[in-house]
Amino acid sequence: MNLTDHTLLVPMFIEVGYAAATVKWLDGSSFENLTGNLNTTILGIIYNLSRHSKGSKALRKEQAFEILMKRKSFIMSQEKSIHVFGSLLIALAKNDEEQKANRDLFLQTSEKLFQDINMIHKKNGDLRHGGYHLSELLYLLHGAFSNTAIVRNILGDEFDVKRESILFFGDLFLTVYGPLFDHEADHPEKLVGISLLKILLCISNYPEYLNVLKSHLPLCVLIESLAKKPKQDVAKRTWFNIQLLSNLNSSPNESKIDKDPMICISYNWADKEICKSFVKNLRNFTSVTIWVDYENVDETDAIWDFIAPAIDSATIIVVLASSAYDDSRTNRQELIYAMSRARLHNKGLRFIVVDIEVNFKFNREWMRNLLEDKERISYKDKTEEMAKEVAIRVLLSKNNSLITCTSGITTQSRVCTIM
Repeated sequence: MNLTDHTLLVPMFIEVGYAAATVKWLDGSSFENLTGNLNTTILGIIYNLSRHSKGSKALRKEQAFEILMKRKSFIMSQEKSIHVFGSLLIALAKNDEEQKANRDLFLQTSEKLFQDINMIHKKNGDLRHGGYHLSELLYLLHGAFSNTAIVRNILGDEFDVKRESILFFGDLFLTVYGPLFDHEADHPEKLVGISLLKILLCISNYPEYLNVLKSHLPLCVLIESLAKKPKQDVAKRTWFNIQLLSNLNSSPNESKIDKDPMICISYNWADKEICKSFVKNLRNFTSVTIWVDYENVDETDAIWDFIAPAIDSATIIVVLASSAYDDSRTNRQELIYAMSRARLHNKGLRFIVVDIEVNFKFNREWMRNLLEDKERISYKDKTEEMAKEVAIRVLLSKNNSLITCTSGITTQSRVCTIM
């Protein structure tokens, strides 16, 4: 099953049980004894399913990653399957532990992805190389960029930034963004621009890479232009990061700005009902005005146009921590933005993390690094009890700080702000 040009069909295959059936074959005792290329074909089917969010979700439900790990030694002995296997693990890994256990393979696979993308760029128009379409290579590399070690391997660390590699992504975007606005362009062509723009956003989240991106003037002009268009949240977020660097460079000693107390709640769209209950109860315990996205932002709006000003006005950020939140790149991006704004304004921004799942812990290193030293409220059966504890902490705060709720999107997320 080759879905290079038809990833939109994956949900249909999921509905008829492809994920469960192929994983069952993978887990069967006869897998290693299949004749011909049947085992390679099974891996190929699973790989194609993993290239759609619904496909990867269904495969995780079937414990595909764990079963692939059981087959690791056999698959690694089949040289022609190593790249597909590595790509599969990148797509299906759920936490840092799974990534670290396969670190060498992940680095090898992502390096190969980057090389193949370079080869396609040199072809001037041909979007395929080695049987792969540029869209799937970029989609996979974007997924791989959730791993900091992979990002550092390709783009360098703060002491040795690989300037040419960073500029390469900018150059590539300038040549492929057109189909994003062409109604007649096919899905793979559009996916090239979508995935590449997300990669640029990932790059812009690293301060050591921002200066290089900012030096790419044609890219900055294009990103700024895209950021002004409707439904271009990724471009808006990237442009905000670039602007933030300019502000930091021009106003490093800006004096502290005093603002009225404001509470923002950072949550994930998957936890929307819990957020509604939490905000409703919080209103019962505090007189602080509450701004929440689902009361003020339409689904069709460019959400970042509302999130960024809310973050800028915040003095306290309340994070509703969950597995969905932990897995969200957008949550991470918004938290980074909030912390950067706090540095810019010399503002003592306060964070309160509220666990909304039993025995919750952050599996993603980036979230642990951002939030592990923040105030923490453990899970309680009733949102009323958690809201009450937050209200008490706000009341006792010497600064009478504002609480900001920000949210993220790899799974979708929202921002609710309490003012």
